[in-house]
Amino acid sequence: MEFPITDLLDKENCTNWIIEYFHPNGFGCPLCNTDICKARTFRTTKHSQLIVYRCHQCDHAFNLYSGTVFPQCHLTPMQVVLMVRGVVKGEPSLTLSAELDINYQTVLRLRHKL
Repeated sequence: MEFPITDLLDKENCTNWIIEYFHPNGFGCPLCNTDICKARTFRTTKHSQLIVYRCHQCDHAFNLYSGTVFPQCHLTPMQVVLMVRGVVKGEPSLTLSAELDINYQTVLRLRHKL
């Protein structure tokens, strides 16, 4: 049985989870390691609705997925958390693709990176 469970999760909780597990040393600029407090909001991405920050130190643009296995991904934080959950649980890529409304090839590529 397949059903879209992305609507059941909170964006803020998923964002905090990604920061905790993919940025254990703190979320900030991946180039100069400046804290997020010293960056300004630059824009919001169209598909994933992520905030893109611009570092005041080095002027580098970065977002929540910078420095992780998800750079340049157009997935929402909820999809990322559920993707990781599905991979850890051993769910088939075809099932994850259907449940999360993600292209099958994207699921395979990310599964191999994880």
